[in-house]
Amino acid sequence: MARAWLVPALLAVLLTPMVRGADADKAAEAAAAFQSLYGAELDRLKASRDPKESVGLATKLLAAAKQTAGQPELVAVLCDKAYELALVHPDGYATAIEAIRLEAAAVPEKAAACADRLVEVRQKQFDLAKGDARPGAGETLIDAVLAAVEARQKAGTPADEAASYKRALMVARGIKSDRVGDLEAHVKALEQAVRLAVEIENLKKLIAADPKNQAARQRLVRLHLVDYDDPAEAAKLLEGVEDASLLKYVPAAAKPLETVPEFACLELGEWYRSLADAAAPAARPLMLARAKAYCERFLQLHTAEDINRSKVALLLQQIAGAIQAAGTARPVATKQGSSPAAKTRKEEWIDLLALVDPARDAVLGDWSREAGGLVMRGPGGSRLAIPCAVEGDYELKIEFARMKGDNEVAFILPVGSRCTALLISKEVGKRSGLFWAAKGDTMVSPAPLANHESHVLEVTVKTGGGTADMDVRLDGKPYFHWQGANSSVSLWDAYKLPPGNRLGLGAWGGEIAFKSARLRMLSGEARPLRAAEKPAAVADKAPPRTKQGSGGQPIDLLVLADPETCVVSGKCRREAEAIVVSGRIMLPVIVSGSYDLTVALKRTGGGDTVGIILPVGSKTVLLGLGYYGNIAHGLDQVNGKNGADPSNPTVLKPAKLENKREYVAHVRVLVEGGLADIQVDLDDKKIISWHGLSSAFTMYEGWRLPQANRIGLGVSNGSAAFSSARLLMLSGEAKVLPPAGAK
Repeated sequence: MARAWLVPALLAVLLTPMVRGADADKAAEAAAAFQSLYGAELDRLKASRDPKESVGLATKLLAAAKQTAGQPELVAVLCDKAYELALVHPDGYATAIEAIRLEAAAVPEKAAACADRLVEVRQKQFDLAKGDARPGAGETLIDAVLAAVEARQKAGTPADEAASYKRALMVARGIKSDRVGDLEAHVKALEQAVRLAVEIENLKKLIAADPKNQAARQRLVRLHLVDYDDPAEAAKLLEGVEDASLLKYVPAAAKPLETVPEFACLELGEWYRSLADAAAPAARPLMLARAKAYCERFLQLHTAEDINRSKVALLLQQIAGAIQAAGTARPVATKQGSSPAAKTRKEEWIDLLALVDPARDAVLGDWSREAGGLVMRGPGGSRLAIPCAVEGDYELKIEFARMKGDNEVAFILPVGSRCTALLISKEVGKRSGLFWAAKGDTMVSPAPLANHESHVLEVTVKTGGGTADMDVRLDGKPYFHWQGANSSVSLWDAYKLPPGNRLGLGAWGGEIAFKSARLRMLSGEARPLRAAEKPAAVADKAPPRTKQGSGGQPIDLLVLADPETCVVSGKCRREAEAIVVSGRIMLPVIVSGSYDLTVALKRTGGGDTVGIILPVGSKTVLLGLGYYGNIAHGLDQVNGKNGADPSNPTVLKPAKLENKREYVAHVRVLVEGGLADIQVDLDDKKIISWHGLSSAFTMYEGWRLPQANRIGLGVSNGSAAFSSARLLMLSGEAKVLPPAGAK
């Protein structure tokens, strides 16, 4: 019995050479077959040494490899030789790349070696690139270097990762890539990982030599707790530690967030905030993120309006400011013997809708849990934040149906440390895509979406080395694929959520039923911000609930307006609940940012333009309804084109306003840097959708206001009654001005 272990051990030793021998035999057969087929041509080529003939033979070998199905050994031989021959001349580089990719697909165990070969080809292409072609070749080389790192990690044979990232960084600096910052951060983190690993080994030696060394024990716990952000591992090292705060808080921090009691969340939030103050710059964002998560959970559990709630609300404001100051970078250092890309683990599917409480999680719009799932109703860009923070790569599967309306359904997606919005069927089915993305937001066009039909959206998001890869399927079919730098995506103000890498759902008006939403992590972690609960029984139609967004409650602009002081030209008077204008008025609010504006209006006399003057970033534009003698609706002076010019892309003709009939105009203005997006509905029907540079707008003198960033109302050659004008800020601020003459 003592020697029973020898039997399986001896079998393993004896069988391994047999397996290897079988593989070797297949490889030898493939090599022999290749020699019999192409040996003579190779001999002639060696004699001629003609690069063009070499590339020609490489092309021939690649074609043969494509026809050789089910024989990976022969495919490998053909592709190896095709790569070798094609590499002798730039005309063969495309063939070399194709051979590399074919071999990696046919022989997965050679994927890492193939990735290294691809770097070699991309380097040659970059070295030859001149002028305008050089930046693109450099970005492609960076992609290849980072892909090679990942391939080696997956194969379990990582090489010098720091050297690879430094190589990519050198190229990025040379071409002034927007990835320089991400690569610098990664190189610093790798260097930090080495330093931490050395320090941990030294601390272990100190503790082994002197078990009473408190300084070494506490430092070891803090390294795992803070620098590695691993409280579970830190908890394993508490034996012998005398520090009271570590003994109290580390075991609590090691537990899942959703299990932490109410007042423990308060204390842990404060404690992690203090850890952030003393943390290294790379670790500070994670300590702040944990502090924020505990504070948010406390506010969810503690509903009493008392000192503790006010205290934590103020603490959250401080944390938000600290997060902004610390930046969104995440430390990528990992423990000795692992690497960032290799730190992955697959999870079970998470039921996201089970986490949602519409009353808590709605940011804007009417959301309710009903028999059909999670239902959104209402105008404008409604949105809801799913209480689950996502850090890493993931798959998302959502079943939804648009019941009413004809515009976009929105899916808000974390991409690394940033977020973007995937919009399906934007602008009445004209296009679907990411908004914003630096490489252009239109991915699919046209993009119709039938109402009352269930659709299944599947999204896979992968990030690494400062780049992102997103694959989207709709109803089981490929929809679009996008690749780019993490830094090239951002989020519309219309769909911004509370901070914290949340997933979100939304839509531009109508009625949407989200029937299911499931998440599976491919790497990193998904951190639910509350425990899933079984939904309570729902009626066929639950009463709508509304929760305002970051701009707070809408501002009633007409209540603020003084008819005697707001007139710019003509006359203005208050009549019952309305303000009647003959000319134009300037409302007492300065707008800076993105916003929703809803105006109820009625032309009471004349037959010309009723106008709404809109601030758009640093510019102003006139929205003309019944423009130019009641023949069109449109934005005036877009690249110099007036609101009735057919070459103005915003013009809708024919279009008129009927006198003495009330209309409701809903305007959304989104600004991001020098870009703007303007959407206009009239009586719930889309009439204008415009996206472009805000510098495209100029103002006709007859509609200009004395001050910039002011909202105005008016009418040309007639009169109009405005019974409502309500402003809701989506970002930035609205500064309400005091009445004229007020002190």
